[in-house]
Amino acid sequence: MTSKIKLPETPTVVARDSFVVIVYDDSTEHTWGEEKTREEAVRVAHELEIELRAIQYVRWHVSTFVREMKEYLRGHGINESLLNSILIDGHSFVGPDLDHSTLESIFERASQGVRLKVLKKIGSHNFIV
Repeated sequence: MTSKIKLPETPTVVARDSFVVIVYDDSTEHTWGEEKTREEAVRVAHELEIELRAIQYVRWHVSTFVREMKEYLRGHGINESLLNSILIDGHSFVGPDLDHSTLESIFERASQGVRLKVLKKIGSHNFIV
């Protein structure tokens, strides 16, 4: 494990009896689901908390990179109409660097019901590019 990664402090995910509850940094809560036992809820809460914090971490880094790259390209006189094209083309070439199952999983899981609501909530801290 690398020491360079420091995940954000939120959201937190807790087990309340057998329920898994996400607590956002604005103190709002969302019940993720109910498990068969409290022990299972604790395990799921821990895994989900790491997952959601990691998503926030990745999102922040990608957003920062894109914003900084646009500024860099503008500074070199690149035409505004080409900026998005350059970023989209660069992004599309990442695919071969990732295994196929990772790409399928990313797109499949991002569209799931409750998961999508949670991702939208943690994404409400807009990282505008």
